[in-house]
Amino acid sequence: MTVEELQAAVDEAQRAGRKVAAHAHGSSGMKNAIRAGAHSIEHATLMDEEAATMMKRQGVFMVPTLSALATTAACRHGCGIPESALDKAKSMTKRHHVSFKKALRDGIQIAMGTDAGTPFNFHGENAQELERMVALGMSPMQAILASTSAAARLIGIQDQVGTIEKGKLADLLLFKGNPLRHIDLLRERSRIIGVMQAGKFVARTAFKDVKR
Repeated sequence: MTVEELQAAVDEAQRAGRKVAAHAHGSSGMKNAIRAGAHSIEHATLMDEEAATMMKRQGVFMVPTLSALATTAACRHGCGIPESALDKAKSMTKRHHVSFKKALRDGIQIAMGTDAGTPFNFHGENAQELERMVALGMSPMQAILASTSAAARLIGIQDQVGTIEKGKLADLLLFKGNPLRHIDLLRERSRIIGVMQAGKFVARTAFKDVKR
């Protein structure tokens, strides 16, 4: 799509009070979307130096969706995905990791997203993305912030959620264990001991025997 076509979409979104997320793997598509005013680039698989500089300068978020390629690349032959697609996913995963590490190193804003719905990348398994981001160099706290405060800023609801502050909605999860030591525990549903929505518990277990 041309910059003009993308700009028309961005203009319409702005009139509706909406943000624009551009799904782009290639650097040319990324740069066109950034020039048109997109607020985030989903995937950014083949980000080059120019695209990275533009994102940093204009405050465009990277939503890496590492899980989208990783779950396809991990699929064994015979899983229903054409071999050509599997080979491509494996090749692109390596390039994707390079782009993610560059974005992290360059200080580009990163928000968590999974692109759930791609092969074997299921809704409700968001926490796998945090593990992948940590494996590629993020600290556990950085991954958690990418999933909370950064994501809230990206979609423009940071005055409601994303941080624990007076006046915000207080949508919270309570876990048994310390994710700053073991980020993978966020995938263990048995460790969830409380779910709070708008400041009220909607689910919880007994708090006895819960240790830090």
